[in-house]
Amino acid sequence: MNVIFNDQMLNENATPPQIKTTINCPRCKNNFCQRIPRGASVKLILPWMSLKHYYCDRCFKKFYKLNS
Repeated sequence: MNVIFNDQMLNENATPPQIKTTINCPRCKNNFCQRIPRGASVKLILPWMSLKHYYCDRCFKKFYKLNS
């Protein structure tokens, strides 16, 4: 039996995969929400805020979340 590894696994300098924090939907409490890029108006008006735009896969609600 042969075991095959990815080249990335053999590389000692490879970074480990990052664990993402889950964001819960405020409406249905689903944790399968995806990021949406912020609009140009939000970037121009509030560039210093860490405001993230999300989309819920279950109830289709779009919402903003402040990241600390």
